[in-house]
Amino acid sequence: MLEAFSRIVVGADSKTAYVGGADLQSLRTFIAEGNKRLDAVNAISSNTSCIVSDAVSGMICENQGLIQSGGNCYPNRRMAACLRDGEIILRYVA
Repeated sequence: MLEAFSRIVVGADSKTAYVGGADLQSLRTFIAEGNKRLDAVNAISSNTSCIVSDAVSGMICENQGLIQSGGNCYPNRRMAACLRDGEIILRYVA
């Protein structure tokens, strides 16, 4: 959000002009659509476990070697670490 505002302010500052016109309208649109972005983040956050477990299941279905001896998800602790890391990555993305 700060990026959208700072980009417009820096652009106006470089032209030594006030923020107005199309720039101001784009900021209004950005703010008005903020609830859509928050809804998406809430949906992802509330379904994190399902999203990650489905992704890991799909990954394992495509490569059975991951859960066999010597695979990156073979012992239970590695599988748990994979799920944990997936949740951390998804939290950063959201």
